[in-house]
Amino acid sequence: MYFSTDKFLDKNYLKGFLTTAYLAALTYLTFFSRRRRHSYGHEKNLIPFQVFRDFRHIHDMGAFNYFSNLFGNIVLFVPLSFIFISIFRVYKLSAILISSLILSFVIESLQYIFEVGYADVDDIMLNVTGAAAGYYLYFFLEKRFKI
Repeated sequence: MYFSTDKFLDKNYLKGFLTTAYLAALTYLTFFSRRRRHSYGHEKNLIPFQVFRDFRHIHDMGAFNYFSNLFGNIVLFVPLSFIFISIFRVYKLSAILISSLILSFVIESLQYIFEVGYADVDDIMLNVTGAAAGYYLYFFLEKRFKI
């Protein structure tokens, strides 16, 4: 049953496996990875675009930390669009962006409540940007490779 020769079952099994793996990785990276430090008190940033102002202090935080935060938050949500489109059949960009906004807000709120990491409004904006990039990437790949 797990290794059916029916392409439909194999494709659905693969989608389910990849979705589960993505959600597990998302949970680990946002709450449990070594980069997630336990904060002392409720740390947050509610000032939009602070991440771009932080570029002035890149030498203090290190280039790797700065760019991994910037691009990591974008890349982290790219697969979410693939999941919404291919599994849940959600094709409207607005629905995907609202869903990613809600999920990102929940993640940032939980980080604040449980004092894990740093709750940041910029992370929400970057996550939604990643979901938008994933949406356009999905249709580019679909057109190019007929996925």
